[in-house]
Amino acid sequence: MVNARSHPRSFPRDLLLLAGTFLLASSLAGQTTPAPVPEDAAKSAELPPEVLARLDKLKDALKATRAHRDTKIEAITLNQTGQVNYLTSDYKAGP
Repeated sequence: MVNARSHPRSFPRDLLLLAGTFLLASSLAGQTTPAPVPEDAAKSAELPPEVLARLDKLKDALKATRAHRDTKIEAITLNQTGQVNYLTSDYKAGP
C-alpha cells in the first residue's frame, strides 16, 4: 500500500488545499449576518389581487385533489403553491 504522504503528487494537492483553506477563512471573516426582518414587515406588504386569487384557486384545487386522493395532481398543486410563495418572498407560508 502506498502512503499518501510519500506519494510525489500529494504535495501539490496538499499545498493547494492549504491555500484554499486560508483563502476561504479570510473571505468569510468580512461577512456579516443580515439583520432579521420583523414578521410584521413581511405581512404588511399586501399581495396583488391576482396573486391572492391564484393562491385561493390553488388552495381549492389542493382540497379537491386530496378529496379524490390524486397524489400526482396534489404534488403539482403543492409545487405551484410553493412557486407562488417563493416568487412573493412568502417563505413561511404553506398550503
